[in-house]
Amino acid sequence: MKRKLLTIAVTALLAGMAGYTADVVAAKGSPGPPPGKGGGGGETTAGNNLSYPAVLFTGSNVTPFFEVEEGTFGVTYSYGCDKPQTVGKFEYPNTSCVSGWNADGSAVSFLDAAACTDSSANGPCAGSTVDRIYWQKETLNKWSAEATVLTPPAVVRFVDWGDSIESVTWSSTSILRVETQLYLDLSQEGRSEIDEGSTSGTQLGFQMWHSQGQGTTEQWGVRVSEKEGDPPTGPKVMNQWYGYLGPYAIINGGTATLLLTKLQPGTATCPTTPYAGPPFTSVRWIDSGWDTGCTLAPVPYTVELSVTGKYVHGYNWRMSSLSDPLPAAYCGDATWKKAGWWRLTFLPNSDGGTKVQFVDGVVLTAPPAPEATPEPVVLAAAADEGGDDGGETESGPLYQPVVDTTNQLTYIDICVSEGTRGGGGKGGRQ
Repeated sequence: MKRKLLTIAVTALLAGMAGYTADVVAAKGSPGPPPGKGGGGGETTAGNNLSYPAVLFTGSNVTPFFEVEEGTFGVTYSYGCDKPQTVGKFEYPNTSCVSGWNADGSAVSFLDAAACTDSSANGPCAGSTVDRIYWQKETLNKWSAEATVLTPPAVVRFVDWGDSIESVTWSSTSILRVETQLYLDLSQEGRSEIDEGSTSGTQLGFQMWHSQGQGTTEQWGVRVSEKEGDPPTGPKVMNQWYGYLGPYAIINGGTATLLLTKLQPGTATCPTTPYAGPPFTSVRWIDSGWDTGCTLAPVPYTVELSVTGKYVHGYNWRMSSLSDPLPAAYCGDATWKKAGWWRLTFLPNSDGGTKVQFVDGVVLTAPPAPEATPEPVVLAAAADEGGDDGGETESGPLYQPVVDTTNQLTYIDICVSEGTRGGGGKGGRQ
């Protein structure tokens, strides 16, 4: 069976983007190392694509590109509109065109544009314009935001620990999805590597919308307008992708280290409202660890690509695999319970180098989302191909991260409750 591949080139109509032409498709590079599975099992689905601008320490510069298969509704794309939507306890930046939600957050069925905007049937996007969502985690849909290789150290301006850790109290039987991202601000760096290949310290990214699911069923994709035209001559002008030029970039620093430290032997009554913390200010960092508490074996904190297309250090912490009490080999005796206060410590320079540098005034959240605008894309001739897988924002946070510029690390103190709560593990995507 023949299928058509839409090769969509960035067409240089964003302000200052005249250098991006159809040549980007041929010139596309690799966005760096492939997504890892993480110490606890991270992203495992093929076809994740970089949507948020990045800086790399190895590899080659990435010229942005966007390629999608002509597509099948409900298989490679769906519809949504530009208004926030709350599903359960999570809020998404857009409303997804679905008939309803299953218990796991997946769609009961997808609605086409007409049904989604049908006011007589209470369509979820009635009164709004719908756009397509070309799905992430589909191997026939491929894109990459801009990424630039620079010489370390990179100055960290934003640290985001992810909603599922900051805003949720998990139980001692849960799978905790631990995610951390470091961002720099290109407009403050004055780096020749950035300035030489970009416009005024900015890079190109794509706007991602939520399609369905939470946790392991979560699906996002690039927002693309439904408008299309077929002129009598010349290339067919197809849908418009939504992109932005922004100064913020995720730092892909390769593998780092995550330390998991139980701060006191006993359990605790966990907070249900935002905690002023950190509660354990007397704990001191000495050499390569905390002076009190029980620290488990160091975890390789690998770089992955999330379902929203962002580089992230990720780890699935399976509390059920820990003994209760915790192993005396780490804690010194058998009095340390799993439930209670833990400190999660991110060491980005654990390999002995100075890849990143924390400075005073680091903002403890992700940067503000740049405003995305639609830009035309050009559909190349059909190619004969042959032959027949945090964004969310949950109310909170309960727990407040800390940046230690003296020891060049960041940590967050969280409380783990006793009980049998299952815990979905991968909620709170970034």
